[in-house]
Amino acid sequence: MPLGKSVGKNVAELAADNQRKGSARGANGTPRPKKQIIAIALDAANEILGAVSGTADSGTTTTAVDAERTEADTDYWKGSLITFTSGTLNGQTRLVTAFNAATDTITFAPATTVAVGTHTYRLLPAGRADVHFWLGTVANALVSGRVDASVGAMAAAVIGAAAFAAGAVDANALAADAVDEIWDELMVEQSQGIPAAAPALRTVLAYLYMGLRNRILITNTSKQFTNDALTVVWKKALSDDGTTYQEDEGVSGP
Repeated sequence: MPLGKSVGKNVAELAADNQRKGSARGANGTPRPKKQIIAIALDAANEILGAVSGTADSGTTTTAVDAERTEADTDYWKGSLITFTSGTLNGQTRLVTAFNAATDTITFAPATTVAVGTHTYRLLPAGRADVHFWLGTVANALVSGRVDASVGAMAAAVIGAAAFAAGAVDANALAADAVDEIWDELMVEQSQGIPAAAPALRTVLAYLYMGLRNRILITNTSKQFTNDALTVVWKKALSDDGTTYQEDEGVSGP
């Protein structure tokens, strides 16, 4: 059977060859060379996958040059997957990021472990992750070129202040409902104790609101601030000698 006449028949013949364990014979009953067996298998795989194969003339860790590439369009192979099939690069697969038709140069990423030499390779056209299959449903349209995602949880301190560039988040970046969530967050009354010298803004607002809303008891010697249950949360000692009125630093109640 002539090589390449029928992929299906070639595959079937290879299977029969495998059963003969080393006595593989091709057309006209002549022994089939190992290289021919590999070539048939490779042709069959390429036909099934829609892939093409080649041998690089030279390259780097991010490029492969093959003068046999006859595609005339710039970036013809962009988005495809290149898999090296020989030497120290055997099995390494990379994403093609550009193709220069004038210089027959395939650019890929990330870099390979060693520079491309005269390695053989296979190009799988338009290799992409199947997001539909991954999600189990039709993927949403991209948002500004990005894939939207819902993050259920993040480890502590994953995003620090240094992770945000100046002005990275502006007013327009916050949805109206996100701002409402912030404003609608309920404050909690402060427990009994000495007010900190450098409290968080939330704590400052809580003390101010408690002072405006709750009872304040003032005697000759003290000013006492209470919570909603009329328990003294903190207080100040007062003094007045007729010339100077003084309120001392706050201490814990009662």
